[in-house]
Amino acid sequence: WHLLRHIRLNHLENCTVIQAALSDRTSLSGFAVAESNSMGHLTSQATSYQVPTLSADAYLTQFPQARPQFIKVDIEGGEADFLRGAYTLLREHGPELLISLHSEEQARDCREILHSVGYKLFRPNGERLLPQQLLDGEVSARRH
Repeated sequence: WHLLRHIRLNHLENCTVIQAALSDRTSLSGFAVAESNSMGHLTSQATSYQVPTLSADAYLTQFPQARPQFIKVDIEGGEADFLRGAYTLLREHGPELLISLHSEEQARDCREILHSVGYKLFRPNGERLLPQQLLDGEVSARRH
């Protein structure tokens, strides 16, 4: 609702709102509501909320003109699932990424996926992260 309102208030004509969560597949998923509006997340547990999900690759197959050059990923533990669903986009087009990591498991999975498609990882200040360095907080990823 807030996003649609801001688009209308600012007379933006180059925006399309897709009311779905990005993940590794196109389906329906449970959504866990949190105390803060910014902390809700997809879950495999039964919930009262079901949301449509889609993969970036599936979306871009239908709308190739929407291919991004930069993606900010901050989806409360769903970062690796998003990357799995964007594998073709990452491998073939290499958009720059800024990823907020929320656990060591997410960091490990994201590193493996990104390295498999030729990405290098950096701190937001541009410092290159070596393969053995711990990923935490925000990480920038670029293909070279």
